[in-house]
Amino acid sequence: MTRPPEEELDRLDETHLDEEAEEASRRVRHAPRFQRVRRPETGAQPGSAAWQARLAALATPASEGFAVDLVRSGGPRVASLDGDPLVALDAGEGVLRSPRGYQPGPAVRAHAEGGFGAALTGDDGVRARAEEAAFAAWLRARSPEHPHVAFLPSVATARDLALTAAQRLRPEAPLALALEGGAELGVPVERHGAPASIPGEAPVAPAGWAEAAGRGELGAFADAPGLGETVRALEAIDARLGARPDVYAVHVEPLQEATERWLGPAFLAGLRAVAARRRVALIVDEVGGGFGAGAVGQLALHAEAMVGLAPPELVVFGGAAQVGVVVGVDPLPPARDRAHPAALFRGRLAAEALGRHASDLEGAVRERLERLAGRFAIVSGVRAAGRAFAFELPTEAHVAALRAQAPARGALPLAGSEAAPRTVRYRLGERWGERELDALFDALRATLKYLEARLDAAGAGPPWEPEPPPPKAARRPPIDAPTRVRAVPPGEAEAMLDAVVGLEARVYEPARRDSKEKLGLAFRDPAGVAVVAEAERDGAWELVGCALGAPLERIEGVPGADVDRMRPLRNSLYALSTTLDPTWRGHGLGRRMKEALVDAAAAVRRPDGSPRYHYVCGRMRVGATGAMMAINAQLGATEVYRLERQYEGDAQATYYRMPLRGPVVVPARREAHAPASAFRLGRPERLLDGAPRTLRQLARRGGLEGPAVHGLPLGLRPTPPILRALEHVRALVPAHPRVHVAACLGDAVEAARRSLGRPAAAAVVGLEGGWLGELGPTARALGPTRTAIPRPPTPASLLPHPAADLEGAREALEALADQPGGPALAALFLEPLQRRTGRRVPDPFWAALEDWRAATGVPVVLVESASAGWRSGAGPLLASELPFTPDRLVWAAGRVAFAHAPEDAPFPAAGWDADPLALVQAHHALRAARDLALDGLVAAARLEDALAPLRGAGAEERGTGALRFAVLGDAAGPVAALLEARGIHPARVGGVLRFAPPLDAPPERFDALQTALERAAREHLS
Repeated sequence: MTRPPEEELDRLDETHLDEEAEEASRRVRHAPRFQRVRRPETGAQPGSAAWQARLAALATPASEGFAVDLVRSGGPRVASLDGDPLVALDAGEGVLRSPRGYQPGPAVRAHAEGGFGAALTGDDGVRARAEEAAFAAWLRARSPEHPHVAFLPSVATARDLALTAAQRLRPEAPLALALEGGAELGVPVERHGAPASIPGEAPVAPAGWAEAAGRGELGAFADAPGLGETVRALEAIDARLGARPDVYAVHVEPLQEATERWLGPAFLAGLRAVAARRRVALIVDEVGGGFGAGAVGQLALHAEAMVGLAPPELVVFGGAAQVGVVVGVDPLPPARDRAHPAALFRGRLAAEALGRHASDLEGAVRERLERLAGRFAIVSGVRAAGRAFAFELPTEAHVAALRAQAPARGALPLAGSEAAPRTVRYRLGERWGERELDALFDALRATLKYLEARLDAAGAGPPWEPEPPPPKAARRPPIDAPTRVRAVPPGEAEAMLDAVVGLEARVYEPARRDSKEKLGLAFRDPAGVAVVAEAERDGAWELVGCALGAPLERIEGVPGADVDRMRPLRNSLYALSTTLDPTWRGHGLGRRMKEALVDAAAAVRRPDGSPRYHYVCGRMRVGATGAMMAINAQLGATEVYRLERQYEGDAQATYYRMPLRGPVVVPARREAHAPASAFRLGRPERLLDGAPRTLRQLARRGGLEGPAVHGLPLGLRPTPPILRALEHVRALVPAHPRVHVAACLGDAVEAARRSLGRPAAAAVVGLEGGWLGELGPTARALGPTRTAIPRPPTPASLLPHPAADLEGAREALEALADQPGGPALAALFLEPLQRRTGRRVPDPFWAALEDWRAATGVPVVLVESASAGWRSGAGPLLASELPFTPDRLVWAAGRVAFAHAPEDAPFPAAGWDADPLALVQAHHALRAARDLALDGLVAAARLEDALAPLRGAGAEERGTGALRFAVLGDAAGPVAALLEARGIHPARVGGVLRFAPPLDAPPERFDALQTALERAAREHLS
């Protein structure tokens, strides 16, 4: 392989830094959010198209995708990244990840108030543990029957951990039993049929149902109305489990993520009883329906169906939980892969807000869906469950045509599913209302009308040309009088104050009027802001509206303002009043005044020149201020809390906060939890000890808000920070320009394996001593992990490591080449430099490997589990200098991992599932690591000097650059203990210590390491 051209990396860095600076300066007050679906006036999306072209160079983009503008997206609506944007309802992946929609209030407020802390710019280990504890406590309170909780970086790793936990209970069994249409599990499974039900119409489990299932006597209910299919399905599963003891778990999704099939309470209750009868673990997978994604406010869809029964042994959550979650009745296997602290925080905030102020639209959805099926013959199999609904179309071509029209029609469905290629699926967010529902079904009716009229039975027809958007209708007839909006200069303050008092008296009922003294704060306080709207009549300007604000700490006796946590920080402008003469409403003056107030607040400075205000806050009467509430939402306001019994005791008030700039609390450069003496050497993928300067600057300017508050699916909802990060990653491996980003190394390994197109049941081959991640079928098969089960279900072969036995490794390769049925091998996976042992593949072996690959056609996957990120001194990856080009390349940096493939490889962007903030952090860390490498990788030289005492004592040293290993045998334990007592933490694997320092570690850390090793050599190696 070849190293990337330095000039290309320089060009990318310059471009990316310029784009980041421009985006960080952009605020929602300059690009307000739209409150309804819209199409560009020209029908074109040049900005989004340019970003999509950049995405196409990385992976195969989704056909209906567009680049997302997170500044202008809000609630259920997503906006394209264009000056004249397309705005559509997101009824797809955006809802699965965030039922509260774009700009979810709790996360937005937390970012603005500094709630993400050091997790915003770094991998804060103590923060992660604190978030795990808080999140786990919330889950235990809601589901006390499952006291054991594990958090994983992805849904795939959560499912894998649950399967591993179940197989530990029956290690001799090789199979899991799953249902047709269910999720892909990555392990050997046997699929069985299950009845699909429609909530509200599904048969209710009769008295004695579960007890009969537990005794194997469901036949008594075979003739009960609506239960025949359910009885037959459960009897078949029961018979299969009783026939052979080769099944260790039954996996079931109450709401199948891939097909939107609801399995119904009778089936779920019966399956619980059958699994218990056969002593097989039941895994309930709530990825598709848990955490409010399937029903308003419900943590888990299965809970009601299983009331009074033994709880399932394991439950899996994901999607809306922001991380992979496993809860269990019994202790769970430990796992090295951990979720990002920001994702944990985001998930906990979403959990605590579950169902708050959410609308329940299930009945309205079902009514509209039934009318749709009655109107269009091409629609069949309609079904709705909670916030999910789906239907079938005649062919895959019909589905593709519908999806192609979806953005322009203004309603995005879920991505297509291989398990149900003729199914169209939608999810509704918690903040959807009747207006959004009407818009969605209007778009569906228009699309289906076109499909019926223009496509034949096979789905063939002319390409669709979007009709031009309808002309905008004026809300009211225009008024000829000139108007202006301006800030009130000091010389006019007293006269204008009297006019404002008179305006309020004309507009508001007594309960909503403010006193002259209170309104006067906007005019008389040096930090007050007073904006007025005026109309010219008979040559004079007449007051028709005002927007007033004063420092929050000056506001007394106002519920909400008196308990605002920002009050003592003196950083908020309280919006006293926004008043407009009723005859002038509907002409945009209210928006102009509010925008002027916000701009004026952002411009106020303290005596030292620093910004006076970080926020605008205020309160409004619910139900009486709809227009202004919409304007506030467009300008980025979120509700802080809802106040009851306000305005003389008969109304609610919403207290809101609108951020003006980046977060108040700027994370410190180094992790707050790490004492000065801590020198952590165990994680090679952690490239830096502190946050890069460019990342800290971006955080201060508010440029990390989008990745921090949105856990969006990266490929289906791509944003500029994500695409920039992957452009940088792509440039590091020019021979393999297609990129897949994953949440952890094990997921990336599985993505690489799937992309090879080899048989799913084929065996994998690796080297002894290898490590390919903590979770995943391939990782379990080829490397010892702490979650390993006695007999991994994936067939595998381990070859002698050529560094230990070159001839033995060659002979083992030749023996594999001589075996018939080459396709029975999926791939050979190997690390150029092993993470656990430090062994490096010698140069002569690469030639033998090339000959073997040519003879067998079996692909080779290189996995840089420890040596990537400029650590090796050979370039961005150790593979950059190898005399061998693999079929796939996998590596990790920070809390994300990457798989690379050649130009023609099928790497769809839709599979990306890493955390957005973790990816942006890795991008900045890789840029900073490159700068350190270009300066000579000082950490490598310092580490070599620090390890001199071990070499002097005769210890074998392995590794390269800033990644070194000491082979100490029985002395490894005592040496590691001595180092840890001094705050130095290498990784120990058997008799080997791994030293992988942060590349920016200061020299005194290495001096302390050398001093400690001198003592260790004297005491334990002499």
